[in-house]
Amino acid sequence: RAGRCCVMLGALDAAHEHYTVALQGERRAAGASSAPRWAPAADGAGGGAAPASGVAAMAAEGRATASKLRSYCDRSAALSRAGRTDEALYLAWRVVRGCTHSALGPRLVVGALEAAGRAWEALAEAEEARVRFGSDADLAIAHARLLCARGRADEAAAPLECALAADADAAAVARALRGLRVAIRAKERGNAEYAAGNFHQAEAEYTAALEADGASMLTTALLGNRAQARVRRGAHAEALVDLDAALARDATALKLLLRRAACHRSLGHRALARADYEAVRRLDP
Repeated sequence: RAGRCCVMLGALDAAHEHYTVALQGERRAAGASSAPRWAPAADGAGGGAAPASGVAAMAAEGRATASKLRSYCDRSAALSRAGRTDEALYLAWRVVRGCTHSALGPRLVVGALEAAGRAWEALAEAEEARVRFGSDADLAIAHARLLCARGRADEAAAPLECALAADADAAAVARALRGLRVAIRAKERGNAEYAAGNFHQAEAEYTAALEADGASMLTTALLGNRAQARVRRGAHAEALVDLDAALARDATALKLLLRRAACHRSLGHRALARADYEAVRRLDP
């Protein structure tokens, strides 16, 4: 029973240990007794504990399930890093169905979608998962990061504050919230410098914001802003590096696609510029 609970809660290592102990205990008991382990109770009463042979079978099956789900987690993360998003999502959803009371599966789903640049879908999954797992630190950080990616930075502090309220010792959440606030202030200074025509100083402020933002909350927006500052001072090749990195995080950002197309044109990359313009037309005819 403890093993089953641990599986549902996503504590797969603990589940594996519980099932192993149960299996070893049944084997020892079976070896110590000459009576059949599946014999009925001596008083003839039904019910009671499950037959020992059944317990052993359940323990073996449960341990196999825990091992399989643990493997799915590792493989899903590896496939996501390799860009094999559909395969990563297939395994992640298997974890969602197996670990029904855990944020483990939803974190894998959100991570695979975010890594593939599918920010809208990732945000929708994160918002749905946080209805059930609002105090999960990793999910809260991902949710805040995706809100920022979709231009909703003013809402990003809320999921982090919620997670901190549930666990004041969540160091990663505290660092993410602190970095977000510092990055927002630096971004605002950068915007002011840009509006004043001080493009070098604006670029420096955006760079400082990127360095402060340890959880990459505002990375997409900051890279886009720094790229524009670089464009305005004529550094198109440097701007292109930032835009490639930003679009790797959100492949559907129309403004960034248009900026990158303009950079390609300035650098004489006509075929690449055309590809970006066609991508914009597909996304928004």
